Amino acid sequence: DLLGTPPPRATKAILDAVCLKLKELQLQISDVKSQVKQPQDQTRALPAHHRVYAMRGKESFDGLGVGPNVPQWLHADGPVRNIQLSLPDVKELAVSFWQRLAAFGGGEDEDALS
Repeated sequence: DLLGTPPPRATKAILDAVCLKLKELQLQISDVKSQVKQPQDQTRALPAHHRVYAMRGKESFDGLGVGPNVPQWLHADGPVRNIQLSLPDVKELAVSFWQRLAAFGGGEDEDALS
């Protein structure tokens, strides 16, 4: 062959370098695998508005429960139907809310609203 056969010491040095590089690559692959798994684990830690945005296309989602750590207005146990309101519907709901609030005297008496 063109380059000839390397001496035994050079062959050992080449093989040692190749083995070292393979071990480094294995470590790099492990690091990449752990980074790929992290986003799946982090979805639970996302802020609420990110989780709501992620539920856009779903027809229902699991309720937060009825425990003491869940605000009363969010109490729901089991599946909750995901209602997608259009912008005009949201505007109509907001106007209706403010009209009812004004009917109670502008919200000056908070106890009357609860």
